[in-house]
Amino acid sequence: MGWEINDNIIQHNGAVENFYSDMILDGDTAIVVLINAQDYLVRGMNFSKIVSGVQQIMNGQEPTGLEIPNVTRTYVIIDFICVIIVALIVWSIYNLFKWKKKFTPTPLRITVSLLSLLIFNLIIPVGALILMGSKTPWYVFFTYMPGIGHFIFIICILLLGIGAIKTFLLIQSLIKHKMKQNNPRLPESHIQGHEKQQAAFPNPEI
Repeated sequence: MGWEINDNIIQHNGAVENFYSDMILDGDTAIVVLINAQDYLVRGMNFSKIVSGVQQIMNGQEPTGLEIPNVTRTYVIIDFICVIIVALIVWSIYNLFKWKKKFTPTPLRITVSLLSLLIFNLIIPVGALILMGSKTPWYVFFTYMPGIGHFIFIICILLLGIGAIKTFLLIQSLIKHKMKQNNPRLPESHIQGHEKQQAAFPNPEI
């Protein structure tokens, strides 16, 4: 945020998380705009056009019109998307508790589960964390986009955690299914006991 010179006009602007300022020096005329607000999602890009509009008026010109999106509608859409994401996360966590009763290891379900894990619990959260982190440090997102920045970060961490639990449950279900195939008469209680015994006393590596 330094000084800019364009056609003998000196300009300087700056912004923080809740404030915007802009200044133009045009010959003997100085125009200063101070805005006690900031909005990086909807109106932020249009704040810089205010001072140029004032300059056009002072020069007897018609100011350039601004097409500002509907702020309320934009944030309602964002809130609606966030609610849907939270509902899907809650539904996914709920299904973790119902996994043993609902999941049957068929080739189709195994394929769908693996694709779901790969896309929604690995590629999307890791991609979002890397992409946004490469643009600017995460603390900048938390400072300049409070709420939304925190929401994206927490959702990514939750998706990774849910993916880790799903992977464990999927492997456990496959092991149990394989044991049933090898010995169809083996009771469920014996399979569960065998799993607990393996967890407590793992086989030594050769």
